[in-house]
Amino acid sequence: MTEPGTFPPPRGTSPASSARNQGWDVVLACVAAYIANAVGRVQELFPVLMPLRISLIAAVVGIAIYLLHQSGFRRLQLLRGRTTAGVVLLLCWATLSVPGAL
Repeated sequence: MTEPGTFPPPRGTSPASSARNQGWDVVLACVAAYIANAVGRVQELFPVLMPLRISLIAAVVGIAIYLLHQSGFRRLQLLRGRTTAGVVLLLCWATLSVPGAL
């Protein structure tokens, strides 16, 4: 029985495996660096960081590690679905509509 306000763990997961998966890894650190630079504009606070292009580096490293390290929840096979197809179609539509908007 669980306490009020708490939820039971999902089926098929043990406390040991869920505790192991909650840590930071390189892909998550790249996403955090990208968000800090894209949204927080850290490079404007510290002008010495502007030539480094930390957002671009974090994005490229994060995508490369995602593609090279295929295990667990980060597998390309899991991206094949209706939601991903919808996002790709919206991206293509936006890309094709740019010349008409100018």
